[in-house]
Amino acid sequence: MFRQIFGTKFEAELISATNEHTVHIHRTLMKVGADSVDMRTLIVCHIRDDKISEVWIYPEDQYLVDDFWASIEFASAGGSPTQ
Repeated sequence: MFRQIFGTKFEAELISATNEHTVHIHRTLMKVGADSVDMRTLIVCHIRDDKISEVWIYPEDQYLVDDFWASIEFASAGGSPTQ
């Protein structure tokens, strides 16, 4: 499956960071065949004991994300997802 995704670009912008949380916006551009996605996602991470303990992900358009991933043809049960 992952080899089917080409032309993927990823940008991240840190908005805020404290000892307890980080807040950043990710922009992802992906293309699979004729389907493509260009969207932003807000990601909030909770930090505990100097490690990420929780992550909240808020896509700009959840329906777009669902439709994009539903359009990808996954490898058969006997195959490798990277083929």
